[in-house]
Amino acid sequence: MAALGIIMSTVQVKFKELMKISLAPALRESGLKGSGQTYSIKSDEYWALIGFQKSLYSDSQGLKFTINIYVVPKQEWEESREKYSYFPQKPSANTKWQIGWSERIGTLMPSKLDHWWEFNSQTNESELVRQVVEAISKYAVPAMQSRMKSA
Repeated sequence: MAALGIIMSTVQVKFKELMKISLAPALRESGLKGSGQTYSIKSDEYWALIGFQKSLYSDSQGLKFTINIYVVPKQEWEESREKYSYFPQKPSANTKWQIGWSERIGTLMPSKLDHWWEFNSQTNESELVRQVVEAISKYAVPAMQSRMKSA
């Protein structure tokens, strides 16, 4: 049983390293700011957030993750915080809120279906990073910018 825990934590650790060493710099190079599993488009007027969500069904063989997107005017967020005392100072893209616009990245991609990437010992890490950065740059960021202009 201890060996299973070591294997599982190794997959989790490798994913965390992938985020830190490969994905985060690539996302920052694409104009986003952030770290870990949370990124954003810099804006004084909007919370424009991207959140990586790992599946609850990750196991010792690997994990799956998707990307959540959330846009809300900061003024609307502040007004809602006065109404809803449980709203934090800053929203999370991985939480469903009563206000703003949120989507999973898959619904913005050509398939229009929920999309989860897999990460395990057979994953080609550079290809995974390329796919994720491309999906965010090509689908998430333009949709977010569109929402920021129309709100």
